[in-house]
Amino acid sequence: MAVKELGKPNYQTCKRLSETGCTKYLKRPKGCKDWSCLYLLGAQDRRPVDSGILIDVDGQRLLAVYETRPGAWEESGNKEEAVRVFKMFAQIECITGIHLIRYGSKGVINFKPDRCYEDRGEYSATPIKAYLWETVGGVQVFSGR
Repeated sequence: MAVKELGKPNYQTCKRLSETGCTKYLKRPKGCKDWSCLYLLGAQDRRPVDSGILIDVDGQRLLAVYETRPGAWEESGNKEEAVRVFKMFAQIECITGIHLIRYGSKGVINFKPDRCYEDRGEYSATPIKAYLWETVGGVQVFSGR
């Protein structure tokens, strides 16, 4: 999410984020106070500070999955939780894909899990320069090629 008061663009890790959460939580700006992730709405099982991923629905009918610490996407259960939440929201909110924002990356990895979703290692912390659709292992992803 973008935070105007902090000059933080959308899909970039906030400079105030640490591995234990927001370092300025009690003094956070209104843009942060007004925002609610899916954990606060009851859709994400584990707290983002515990799982290392924060899940939200963005305005483009995509599920945004923010990695809040390095390597959290690969931790046990996180990919499965993102796909579970995607499937739940795809039925009621017309969600069409997932944005994965790796910790510290300035790029967005986009993919659309299907019923046979399987991570085939196509995700990396390397920022994506251009957004072009391609299919990798049966999963639609954007690549910088």
